[in-house]
Amino acid sequence: MVVARYFRTLLRALWLAAFVVAGNGSGALAQQEGPATAPNDPAALAYQLSKTARTEKQYTQIIELCHKALAARPAEKQAAYARKLEAWSYNRRGELRADAGEDDLAQADFEAAVKLDKTNWRALHNRGVGYAARTKFAEAAADFDEVIRLHADFATVWFNRGELRSQNADFNGAIDDYNQALKLQPNDPAALVGRGYAWYQLGENEDALKDYDRALELDGQRATTFVFRAAALAEAGRYAAAADDYRSAIRLEPNSAAGYQAAAWLMATCPDEEFRDAKLAVKASRRAIELRGHDEYRDQETLAAALAEDGQFEAAVKAQQRAIELAGNDDTELTKMLANRLKTYRARQPYRENRDTQQAERSSRRQR
Repeated sequence: MVVARYFRTLLRALWLAAFVVAGNGSGALAQQEGPATAPNDPAALAYQLSKTARTEKQYTQIIELCHKALAARPAEKQAAYARKLEAWSYNRRGELRADAGEDDLAQADFEAAVKLDKTNWRALHNRGVGYAARTKFAEAAADFDEVIRLHADFATVWFNRGELRSQNADFNGAIDDYNQALKLQPNDPAALVGRGYAWYQLGENEDALKDYDRALELDGQRATTFVFRAAALAEAGRYAAAADDYRSAIRLEPNSAAGYQAAAWLMATCPDEEFRDAKLAVKASRRAIELRGHDEYRDQETLAAALAEDGQFEAAVKAQQRAIELAGNDDTELTKMLANRLKTYRARQPYRENRDTQQAERSSRRQR
């Protein structure tokens, strides 16, 4: 199962596959000998079946056999084994259900596995992924913390906890977790991109670019990595390279809403006239809205900037008002920034990006 990240900032609205369910290996527990039992004992039958189980039906059979064995109130050694085998089977079945898109059933299986065996770190991790999918970030973090305590050499849990910390704007903590993930898997492009984004949010642009460059060396087919690197390049004033990266992103993923939105923003707001193109910016921003499938403030904000660059100030004002409405009316730096930009369009002036405004925007968007 792959769970999308839940970021809503300028560029993290499109994402790499992020939270990853921990694969178990179908024979992980079956390779352990169970306690001695009669051949027809339910626990013994469950053990034999676990050696070859691969399907949801087979894991269900193991669960039922273990449940039957436990109902007979066996000695503690046999009961402990039956509980572990049943937990293992719930987790394996949950993974199959997650792969099939049956997320609610999968989460129920992971819950059942953890209830039976609190040391089953794979089930804990998978339950944490399910919590993250449901935006229960505190619960997800608690599960990931416990997995790290139980099995600290599992790189994916460090990566996923880094994602949660980044979500909560704890970018220093996120970098620490990505560092641990990369110690265990040095050539993981997703961890490099995650760390690069955290560096970017902390204003460490050169470190961000190093991570993005390395990630693209390892995997040059991820559109989102090009988009993230383009933002860092634009902030460094390397507009030609940024434009190239946006083109690469859209070539790799023609239906990337965020790719079109980010490219439109550069074409509408770049301080260097050479890289502005009002007509293309309007076209790209409208394409982003079409592809997104739902209304987001950032898309409307980009459309407003493109329309203003094209001299369509009345339409820009309407789009910016819609962006403010979507962003919410709370007294945050983001809404103040959007309101100031609305004043610019009402004054019939286009908006121009610069390094100072980029850093201010990055800070304000972290509040969301």
